[in-house]
Amino acid sequence: MAARAGVPGIAVALTAGGALLIYAGVRGVNPVTALREVAAGQTDPIGSVAVRLDDSVGGGISYAASSSGTGAAGTHPGIADASSRYRGDKYSQARRAQAGYSDCSSFAAKCMRAAGINVGNLTTTGFMAWGGLRRIDKSEIARGDLLINTVHMAIALDGSTAIGQQNPRRNVATGTFAEIMMNTGPWSAYRYTGSSSKAASV
Repeated sequence: MAARAGVPGIAVALTAGGALLIYAGVRGVNPVTALREVAAGQTDPIGSVAVRLDDSVGGGISYAASSSGTGAAGTHPGIADASSRYRGDKYSQARRAQAGYSDCSSFAAKCMRAAGINVGNLTTTGFMAWGGLRRIDKSEIARGDLLINTVHMAIALDGSTAIGQQNPRRNVATGTFAEIMMNTGPWSAYRYTGSSSKAASV
């Protein structure tokens, strides 16, 4: 089939190929198996994540987390619940992987692992790129969602407050979204999709 008018065929191929590789990663299968599933129309659902391949240029994979085993509307309040285990952590980037220490992203990763989510020791930018999260509108934020930008992140406790590892003076703190994101710049809200795919350390 010819490419859409004004869209080079190579762009369509690269977009579809990228979406296929992401889909393979989410499923935990090799790209050949993923291609067979897509060709056979077997792209629903993956664990508790419904996945649809979008064939439009700039598209990719759309996620729609189900509410099975989670809070309302596919939320994961267990991430926030687990944060109480690490309230005593001291701030340290150098020792972020050691017990009793964390920076903002390793604090969130600890809470996710404690909630049974298979996540690596990601940085903030790694979390933003990880296929296990999907971006949501800020009006949808619920307990267990993540607030992230390129330099800082935190865990929502509800629709207006959050918890996160802050800095050597404050350590782990709770407060409003603005207080916890510390004027670090624009941030976005993300929700765990329910995928159990392991996140690589970034």
